[in-house]
Amino acid sequence: MSFFIGPITGGLVAGAVYYSFSYSIETRTKDLQARFHNLNHQLNQPAVHGDPPAVNRVVYSPFREMLKRRWNEEVAAGFSAVQNFEVPWQRIQSTWEQVREKAKSVGQQ
Repeated sequence: MSFFIGPITGGLVAGAVYYSFSYSIETRTKDLQARFHNLNHQLNQPAVHGDPPAVNRVVYSPFREMLKRRWNEEVAAGFSAVQNFEVPWQRIQSTWEQVREKAKSVGQQ
């Protein structure tokens, strides 16, 4: 009798596993079909009133534009001044030599 119980139990277990996988695949397929149907419906329907385009939302302000332009001019002038800045090396060198000579003269006294 135990000779028949093993294969019968194995068949029942295999049937249960097959049924559970089959049911899982079937429910997922139905769920995906419903979701795809909803997405298709949403894509085919015209959009409901949305926000206006960004071009229409930008407000032109002459004062703001003037302020930006002046700010950019000042920043450009600052960078230009830094770029054109030159160190007067000749004057620094002559001043340094004078200081060194005075230090030597003080040290020799």
